[in-house]
Amino acid sequence: MQPFVRQAGIAALPFAFVLAIGVAVGMTLPSRALAATKPLNPGQYQIGANPAIQEICLKKDGTWYGTTFNFGGYWINNPQNVDGIWAAIYGNYQVQGHEYEGYGNSTITITNPPHNHLFAADWYDWLDDFSYKTFLADYIFIKVKRDCDAPFTDENTHAATQ
Repeated sequence: MQPFVRQAGIAALPFAFVLAIGVAVGMTLPSRALAATKPLNPGQYQIGANPAIQEICLKKDGTWYGTTFNFGGYWINNPQNVDGIWAAIYGNYQVQGHEYEGYGNSTITITNPPHNHLFAADWYDWLDDFSYKTFLADYIFIKVKRDCDAPFTDENTHAATQ
């Protein structure tokens, strides 16, 4: 008796065809099966283009810092129970020398819109007293280099998105 693959004629199929079928099947798996993918890797990323809004460094240990603004926090790939979000970046920062002196907060969600091959960032930025709050939707989020610049250390006198 012949092995099943020979009986089914699979052994005669070209390797490229078998590979294409495997890729197609993989693309139809539920999002939980794809959760092992890591869309973002450590490195320096730019938020926005023409003009760029800020640049941040994602570190291997799950933390991040600003290279163009003094802020930082944590980041994760594939947040649980959130369909369509590839990564979440969140943190806060101190604001001084402004009519408001306290803390600002940033939450950035990263998606991969079906209409292009780039990542997109939705950025929520607000001050603790809500004297400033904004939402920037669908901004380009691109990796600019693998090795990050040093953290920006000057005092913040405004919100990160101002």
